[in-house]
Amino acid sequence: MSSGRSAPAPEGFMAGRPHGWLLEFCTRLERVIVGRAASTLLEHLPADRARRGLIVLPSWMWLRPSADVGRKSAARDGGELLLPVRVAWDGGPVRVLAAGEEASVTWSGIGAGWSGRGATAATVRSVPVSPTAPARWVTSAPVAVAASPEPKRALVAHLARLGADGRSAVWEALSALEPYANRAVWRAHAAVRAELSGDPGAAADILDAIEIQQVVDKLLVGDDDDGPSPVARLLERCLRPDAFRGADPLRVVSASLRRDAEIEIRRRIGDPHIGPKIRSVAMSLGIADARADLNPERLAELLALYRSARPRDRLGETRARRAVELIGGPPPPAIPVPSPEAISSLSGRRHRRHPV
Repeated sequence: MSSGRSAPAPEGFMAGRPHGWLLEFCTRLERVIVGRAASTLLEHLPADRARRGLIVLPSWMWLRPSADVGRKSAARDGGELLLPVRVAWDGGPVRVLAAGEEASVTWSGIGAGWSGRGATAATVRSVPVSPTAPARWVTSAPVAVAASPEPKRALVAHLARLGADGRSAVWEALSALEPYANRAVWRAHAAVRAELSGDPGAAADILDAIEIQQVVDKLLVGDDDDGPSPVARLLERCLRPDAFRGADPLRVVSASLRRDAEIEIRRRIGDPHIGPKIRSVAMSLGIADARADLNPERLAELLALYRSARPRDRLGETRARRAVELIGGPPPPAIPVPSPEAISSLSGRRHRRHPV
C-alpha cells in the first residue's frame, strides 16, 4: 500500500543543489584548469629549497540563476537547482607562497545571469593549518584561505599530481561528451534531411548508419589533417573564463556539437555551408530541379538575386549549382557496373575455384 509520499529526487536534481550533469562537467573543467596552472607553476618554482605553501582556489560558484534559463534550473522536488558561475583568478587559481607570506588575490565571476568581482586573502602560516577536505562545490568565493608550508620535494610532488589529474580530466571530459556528440549527429542528420527534402516524413536518409558513425568519430577524434577534433576545440573554449557569459555549459556544449555535426554532414554530401540560403532563394524563383529549371538564364537570375541580398557571401556558379542539385536530397550513390571483361574474368576464377 502506498504511503502517499513521492520518491525523493535523485542526486543532482534536488532543490538548492547543483545541476547534476553540470556539476560533473564543471568539476572536470576545474581539474583541467587547476592542472594546467599547477604544471606552469612547477616549471617556474624558485631554485632554492625553502618551504612553501600551496593554495588552490575554486573555479566555480554555484548560485540560483538570476536570468531566465527555462526549465534548466527546475528541481524535481520543487524549487530551483544551482547553476555554475565561472570564477577567474588574477594570476591563476593555484598559488605558491613562502612561509608567512600573505597575498590578496582578486577574482571575477560570470554566468547564470550573475557577474561580480572580489578579493580573497591568501596566507601561508608558519604554524600548521588543520587540513580540511576540499569542498565538492561552493556557493561563494572564499574570503580567506590558509595553507601550511611544506618541503620542496612534497610541494613538487603535489603540483605534479595536480598536473597529472588535469590531463586525466581532459580524457574523462572528452569521453563524457561522446553520447552527446552521437545524439547531436543524429539530430543534425534529421534536420539536414528535412531541409533538403521539404517533407520530413517522406525524406530518405542522406547518410547510412556507418557514415553517421564516421561523422561521430570525426567530431570526437578528428583527423591528422585538421588538427584537434571539434570536440577537443569545444573543450578548450569551455576553459575560457567568459565561455558561459550568455548560456550555461550544457546549452553551449549542445549548440556547438549540433553546429559541428551539421557542418560535417553537409561537407560529406558536398553541400556549401550557405546551401540552405541558396536553396531558399532558388525555391522563391520556382527552381526546384537543377536539371529542368536551372538553365543559364535562371542561374544568372539566381546569382543576381542572391548577391544583391547577401553580397558578402561571394556566391559563384559552382556553389549555386551544387546547392540547387541537392533539393530533394542528394542522389543515391552510383552503383558501378562491371565491364564485360571483368565479368568474364570473375566467372573464370569462380570456375577454377569450384570446378563442376
